[in-house]
Amino acid sequence: MADTLISVVMPVYNAQKFLAEAIESILHQTYPHFEFIIINDGSTDESTDIIQQYAQQDKRIFVISQENRGIAEALNNGIRNSKGQYIARMDADDISLQERLITQLSFLEKHPNIDVLGCDFLIIDKHGKTTQKVTTAKTPQDIAITLCTQIPFTHSTVMMRRQIFERFAYENTPCEDYWLFAQCFHQGNFANSNQTLFKYRQDYGHSLSDTKRLEMRTYNKTVGRYFFNKNQAYLKKIINSKHLSKHFIDVLAVMFAHGYIKFSLFYLSKTPKYWVSFSFLTVRYRLATMMYYLKYNKKYYALYRLVNFIKKILMINKT
Repeated sequence: MADTLISVVMPVYNAQKFLAEAIESILHQTYPHFEFIIINDGSTDESTDIIQQYAQQDKRIFVISQENRGIAEALNNGIRNSKGQYIARMDADDISLQERLITQLSFLEKHPNIDVLGCDFLIIDKHGKTTQKVTTAKTPQDIAITLCTQIPFTHSTVMMRRQIFERFAYENTPCEDYWLFAQCFHQGNFANSNQTLFKYRQDYGHSLSDTKRLEMRTYNKTVGRYFFNKNQAYLKKIINSKHLSKHFIDVLAVMFAHGYIKFSLFYLSKTPKYWVSFSFLTVRYRLATMMYYLKYNKKYYALYRLVNFIKKILMINKT
């Protein structure tokens, strides 16, 4: 493991605001044996200058410049030109904590049956302030059921064995990460480290239009339905397991809201102790979905502001 090469692949498009911080978080890793492949996807801001400045300072950085073709093409281009045994994803506005690479590498070396590894992470705002700690799905059952609604890890936290990309590639879809993992689920095993190794920046309005966000949310449901239909037998086998977690119930509530009525009720009929919490979670998700659509639909943004204001007032009075 001492000299195992990791290829860190990071696409960049007009990311000047947080780019330097993202690059430095990789260069300051405690594990030094990596190549840092940065794909400049036709940036028109100061990103090109920032990338070149760091590339001149550190020979581990390999820069690929291309016309703007989107994140899927950028990732595929970077992976084709990589040499590492492992592929670590990185995004240009996030932060990898110093122990990320060595921790994920050690896990994959000790668990040769695992092909894709994520981790717990912190959500930060545009100022770098932590707003939430996210605990990811850990068991194979929880990871599988999560894939019915979303990927079970944040894409930029993932380290993967190179063999995955000998059989699959990113496709130009609204959710290239979710589609990739939904396809390769039965060709590789997924896991999440229980250590917090990453800071994911939730900077709304930074790179995605409101229309794009709504498009991605709709496409998410399409991919989730594809995964569910392809893996129904395995998912029903999970339901009959006696080792189900609270996370499973959380995801089941989302599935119910997405239209998986029969599947959800089949499980609930066996577990009446979860009926109350399930009902509460379903209502909460419905409300969160409504707020999301109000926020990113210009016609209803004023209504979103009003509802959010009332919510804050109620919270103040409660305290």
